[in-house]
Amino acid sequence: MASGGGLGFLVFGSLAEREGNKIARENSLQDPVYVLQDRFLSGLANNYGVTNFKVVEQTRKDSDEKTEKLKADFKDGNILEFKTTASAIVPIQHWFSNEWKYTYGAELRLIRLSDGRTLWQQQCTADGKPLEKKDMLTADGAKVLKSDMPAAAEECARQLLAKFAQ
Repeated sequence: MASGGGLGFLVFGSLAEREGNKIARENSLQDPVYVLQDRFLSGLANNYGVTNFKVVEQTRKDSDEKTEKLKADFKDGNILEFKTTASAIVPIQHWFSNEWKYTYGAELRLIRLSDGRTLWQQQCTADGKPLEKKDMLTADGAKVLKSDMPAAAEECARQLLAKFAQ
């Protein structure tokens, strides 16, 4: 199950969130959580032979309503819940420069449906390439972001697969 965390591309406050949503809308940017989910599930299949899963699109809610719906649909079993926790353009403050980069964070939980217990939970973070100017990330139809976002999600998938194997 994938759950988007939004694409608030600038770090601070509601003004930043509005600007981030505008950047995402104008450049048709998609939440990287779907790349993360695809790469993680492919890794489970390729590395561990786990193929008996069904992908369900459902956004995370802060109530038990979601778990009850999943119980009704699947009875027992476990679910993997993918959630974007950060998707932002952030400044990198160095003593000699002020660069910018894309950063991505996500969370993955393994939840037992019968009692709603979280059996395993991990986070990951990954960054794009530092650039001298923020505008370079969104230039040419956000070409750099369209490259950095899925690459960061793929790095997160690698991190989470390594943690899952421990």
